[in-house]
Amino acid sequence: MKTIRSLRFKPVSAASVLALAAAAMVPGQAFAADAPQNSGSAATGSADNGSVLIQDIVVTANKRQEKLQNVGIAATAFNATTLAQLGINTTNDLAKMTPALNINYANPSVAQINIRGVSQNDFADHLETPIAVYWDEGYVGSSMAIATPTYDIQRVEVLRGPQGTLFGRNATGGLIHYISAAPTDTLSGYMEASYGRFNTYNIQGALSGPLAEGIRARIAFTRNSSDGPYYNIVTGRHDVGNTRNWAVRGQIEADLGPDTKLNLIGSYNNDDQAGAVWPFEPAVTGANGLGTLLGSNQIGTWSNLVLGGTISSCAGCNLVGYKPASSNPWVVASNDPGYYLRDIYKGQAKLTQQFGSTSLTVISDYLKVDNQKKYDTDSSPQNFFTYSADGHYKQFSQELRLNGTNGALKWVAGLYYLNMRGYYTQPLDLDFGVFVGNPLCSGLACGVSTSTIPVHFEPRYTVDVDSYAEFAQGEYQFSPELSFTGGLRYTTDVKRFHYQWSDTEAFVPVVDYSDREVFRNVAAKAQLDWRPIDGTLLYLSYTRGHKGGNWAAPAFPPITPSTFPYKQEVLTSYETGMKTRLFGKLATLNTSVYYYDYKNYQAFSLLGLSQSITNKNATVYGGEAELRVNPMRGLDLSANIALIHSEVKDVTLPDGEVVSRKLPDAAPVQLTGLARYHWAFLDGDASVQADSKYVGGHYLTVLNEPINYQKGIATLNARIAWQTAAKNFEVSVYANNITGAYYKVWGLDVSALGIGMSVPGERGSYGARLRYNF
Repeated sequence: MKTIRSLRFKPVSAASVLALAAAAMVPGQAFAADAPQNSGSAATGSADNGSVLIQDIVVTANKRQEKLQNVGIAATAFNATTLAQLGINTTNDLAKMTPALNINYANPSVAQINIRGVSQNDFADHLETPIAVYWDEGYVGSSMAIATPTYDIQRVEVLRGPQGTLFGRNATGGLIHYISAAPTDTLSGYMEASYGRFNTYNIQGALSGPLAEGIRARIAFTRNSSDGPYYNIVTGRHDVGNTRNWAVRGQIEADLGPDTKLNLIGSYNNDDQAGAVWPFEPAVTGANGLGTLLGSNQIGTWSNLVLGGTISSCAGCNLVGYKPASSNPWVVASNDPGYYLRDIYKGQAKLTQQFGSTSLTVISDYLKVDNQKKYDTDSSPQNFFTYSADGHYKQFSQELRLNGTNGALKWVAGLYYLNMRGYYTQPLDLDFGVFVGNPLCSGLACGVSTSTIPVHFEPRYTVDVDSYAEFAQGEYQFSPELSFTGGLRYTTDVKRFHYQWSDTEAFVPVVDYSDREVFRNVAAKAQLDWRPIDGTLLYLSYTRGHKGGNWAAPAFPPITPSTFPYKQEVLTSYETGMKTRLFGKLATLNTSVYYYDYKNYQAFSLLGLSQSITNKNATVYGGEAELRVNPMRGLDLSANIALIHSEVKDVTLPDGEVVSRKLPDAAPVQLTGLARYHWAFLDGDASVQADSKYVGGHYLTVLNEPINYQKGIATLNARIAWQTAAKNFEVSVYANNITGAYYKVWGLDVSALGIGMSVPGERGSYGARLRYNF
């Protein structure tokens, strides 16, 4: 159903190189937590040998509290103790300890999460990701709100594979769930400060305790700042890709009766920093219309978008004639640092009521995001290509859930409603004067033009969603050794889309398009768990997840509305796994093997200059193994491996050829590991640790362009710490990416404009941190 209607925004009312070591402080985002009071986690079975890794962590992967080793899901979890002692300070650090998980940043505040090769690498703000993110059981429906400071955390759970029956929409590839540290019955808290390379600092803290009989409160904050790793030779400053943000979160927990509890949580996050930066890479269009890097002595030729024919530049230069002034990728030349401004407001009310063996949970959750950004996309001193985007998003969700136990049956059932409203613009400004004889650049003297053709493209669009779901799941225990789990979730998404596009400074719509779609889908789970001996779980599962359909919102012409809609994707997973304790609980070994049948995978590509999302079928199969060993008191070792094979079928290249391709960011092999040793020292406890991660060669986009191939790379990190016997004071020093390995984590092929856009991974850094607990 397609109609034309007026544009308006409707506001809503109401995670061959082995492992060694861990954790580093990447500024801008930080984990921290008090000692695990009310944490829902314990270290039973591990306290006697002093292990940090081998603990009985309690998780809520099945919407009820269970020990992680007893849950038949490929999952990795970290409680407050593990986070603090391993120095896991950022979401990026999670990937150093979690198999098949990659978390990459397109800029300091925009993250792309990939689990087992499943991700969404489109940069449009209105899209939801296939890896669901939850904060305190509240779904984060906007990609603009995923990368936020992760401070004062009680527990993090990373679930791999579809989780749609209990967590619902867009948990196709898995999810990450952050649980905030809870208010405490006694007065407690902490203060923490760190300082490192690039004038990087973080200050954070929390205060928790009782307000009155049966009422507890907690307030936490963080402040992050970093000049960042880039030096801008145009301005002579570190004024691109920096980090400036602060956040605060408050909680009140009240006992309304012996069986009734009310939790209120409110938070605010503010970002005010320079825009993202991409190290400059001249590029040309090569075989099959795919981008390839331009050699330093190679003269590039591009299509003349104004006069027709072709246009050439100087050797090693981009289309406007600029050649990188330095071979150092961390030295850039940006005439406009741009900006990134973001405000995030989040509120939640959670009521729990116990009725004997049955409990009722009611969660009302609200999220609001205001986002503005401007990037110097051509990464040169020329005023050639500037990308901007504004996004204003609101969501409200309501969940009503019942949990119960009736004899051998444990069950959960509930209703869910989600309302999302978003208004977006993404203006593009270009100077096409180069196509009619604009003088080429000379060193930094770009932008001196006698013949300019200013071009302004601007799409404005809204996406409105109302989603309704009913779900139920139960586990029946046939015997102490054998149980079966079955679950269903039925979801109805009602989506409305309105898009306008203009190619003038004064906004006069050239394209005006409206559409409404209803997507109905079923998530399902069937699983058999077998416990042949104490401490060993074997599981065999079938799960089905989905990600709703949507519309592309291209900025570059040609604008063809018939290509906007794309279908919902469905991922069916067949998985078997084992979880076991070895050597008298001195080691754990968790393994899984899976096969994904991926229908209508939403493949993002940049064809020439036009954003496109098309549905393609795909297959993915692989496996993971997590080994954690405590061979002697004080020594912890871990090693993880993840193997992935992926194939996306019938991908159309820019020249029209149809081929099979690999999923983006789906490295065929990943190895991670950690070694940590702690011992008594100076009336306290000292520790030294190191971790390493190897990611095999992979492509960054589904078109698998040569320009977006990242060869295999290994990184190494280290940390030394000392804390008092009372564990109330700690000092630590860290070093990240010690070898200074340079690698790409995100990329776009804009070779039609002579640009290879990419984002590098973490640069080598070091620093120190002080922490005081009270």
